[in-house]
Amino acid sequence: MAYNSNTATAAQQAASESTAPVGQGVNLNQGGPAAQAPSNEWDWATEGLALPVTLASTSEVVSKLEAALALIIKPVANQEVRLLSIDNTVETNWRYSVAVFCVHRPGVNWLSYYPMLIEATEARPLEGRAVRLGQSDRQVTVMPVPSDALDAAYVGRIEELLAANYPGAQALHVQGTSIPKTVNFDDVDTLKRILLLAARSCVTQLAEIDPSFVDNNLSTLRRRDGSSAPTVSRMAVTSGSVNGDVRNTVGLPIRQDIELTLVAVQPQTDSVQGQTQIAQAHSLNGTGATEERIGKVSAYLDVRMLPSMPNLYNQDPMALTRRFVPELVITGVELSKLATTASLMMMVGQMTALAEPRVWHSVMYQRTIAGRADYRNAAFDPTDIGVLNYVSNIAREATPSIYDLKSSNIGPAEFIDYVNRVFTQGLAISIDVPRLAPQAAYMNVLSNCAYGKKESLDFLLSSLNKLTGGNFSRVFFAQTGGVGSLTSEMVFSEANNSIYNGYYSQKIGDVTRDVDLRHVDTIALLARFGQQNPEMVTKWAQSYMVKHIDPAIRMANKREVIDAYTNDSATITGISERHTFRTEFLKAIVECNIQNGFTPVLEFRDPLAGADTGLHAPAFMQNGLWQGGVAGAFASNGGQPGAGAFGGVYHNPTASRF
Repeated sequence: MAYNSNTATAAQQAASESTAPVGQGVNLNQGGPAAQAPSNEWDWATEGLALPVTLASTSEVVSKLEAALALIIKPVANQEVRLLSIDNTVETNWRYSVAVFCVHRPGVNWLSYYPMLIEATEARPLEGRAVRLGQSDRQVTVMPVPSDALDAAYVGRIEELLAANYPGAQALHVQGTSIPKTVNFDDVDTLKRILLLAARSCVTQLAEIDPSFVDNNLSTLRRRDGSSAPTVSRMAVTSGSVNGDVRNTVGLPIRQDIELTLVAVQPQTDSVQGQTQIAQAHSLNGTGATEERIGKVSAYLDVRMLPSMPNLYNQDPMALTRRFVPELVITGVELSKLATTASLMMMVGQMTALAEPRVWHSVMYQRTIAGRADYRNAAFDPTDIGVLNYVSNIAREATPSIYDLKSSNIGPAEFIDYVNRVFTQGLAISIDVPRLAPQAAYMNVLSNCAYGKKESLDFLLSSLNKLTGGNFSRVFFAQTGGVGSLTSEMVFSEANNSIYNGYYSQKIGDVTRDVDLRHVDTIALLARFGQQNPEMVTKWAQSYMVKHIDPAIRMANKREVIDAYTNDSATITGISERHTFRTEFLKAIVECNIQNGFTPVLEFRDPLAGADTGLHAPAFMQNGLWQGGVAGAFASNGGQPGAGAFGGVYHNPTASRF
């Protein structure tokens, strides 16, 4: 949940929480109501006569939302729910109409509100704008996205609307969502899901500022029977599909090559032995232990290119070929119980289980095998990591070629040998935080932290201490030598790497479907352009060089490469900020989990069992990616605890050909 100061106004918050480096200073609404001419002067932007009715589609949309709300609303003590709206056919300055979901607590006069920007009410198409780079004459064209329209001016107008309807209320701005044009407002079930999302976001915001609220606390987990035995947890990692995209609340595809599901198990106790039993928890008929789904994380494995490094003093014979860092990218987090910051970080912490080489190697191998079948007749295979050899050039050929991993005789041992040759040790773990989209309400706190907002960093620290029973500060600051407060650099090794959200049509086997734009990744680009147009791959790598290249250039490069890959068929729906977590930060979360006895049983399919998954770190990475493990973090398949390996600092690629 995005943190909001109790004393700040929504307008102030909107101005301070604008996290769009590309869209800063852009007024898509072309002025607010304050810019209108006095009533005694003619203005072509006004209707001339103030009519009490309108033919606006906004009225129809809001009516349908209200009808759907009436079907699911239920009375809750000291809590009132209402929909308000701003109609852009009446207030013509605004590019889009907005429906505002409000939850009011009259007793304390607290109000949380969730804006829903309705893209179908677009008054005029979005136009690209020219951005001058520094003092030079060079310009690039930047394309805005609908979320840019909900700027500080628009939030200020929403604040005026709220003040008129809730006098004196303390208004808390919850990061809302954009409702795309593809949503069918006659589909009541879809509207219900959108309204439920808004309600949970608003209620959670009100709860988090309530001193009496009991947040997620792993140190106090107990069984339902009140005994001291902690709840047993397990998590399942599933992967392998070349298109495991899921649909979010507003119906847009979200890449999910990897799904991690966390389940709490209330086990039975053996009456004779007095021992906790969880074997029955797997009954298909629901007998035995009771299971509750806590949350789910969607993710995929990406790769980042490294510069070619000299093999000084022959410290690592593979340093010249290990040109890639594996990166686990979190694309979505679903929280079934509490959509709080503490719960969000609990799920993020679980993703460190995939940093085990045997786990992420297995995930990559399953996807490779699936790609062999689904892309056997395609012009290229976007899942084939054999294309990484264009850069790594294991055999040191004059003209590097694809390493053949698609032959049926390529087994686990050779696959692992190849992976060890092209990848560095350690896994970087990143998260994509959308600006105005489902899940932004509880994920936006991370973007606020990335931008160094002290109140958000303090709130994150407080939430982590709630989650761990106060242990996080003690463990983390003992490791880092901090003085009791977080900085963005303590949390992230790289932040604010803007990416486009959207979709395009892709043929997979015999089926053509819309897929998440994040399928356009380094592997796919090398498969498509690595041999004939490597400049496209270089341009993509440069678009992730946060500290070296202007954000406008990086976004323009991303758009150019996406358009080239999709043959100009991509639909851009928004922007996310990609943040890469620092090793020490994730390590502290896991260590606190261990201290609290929270060590979920890890279940995953391991087709590489018996193959050597060991890695040997190149010298130049010693201070980059964390090499150590945390013993006892996760139990694998109910067996012995495994050592963890976490990613951290990412080294940016050079501007070379590859």
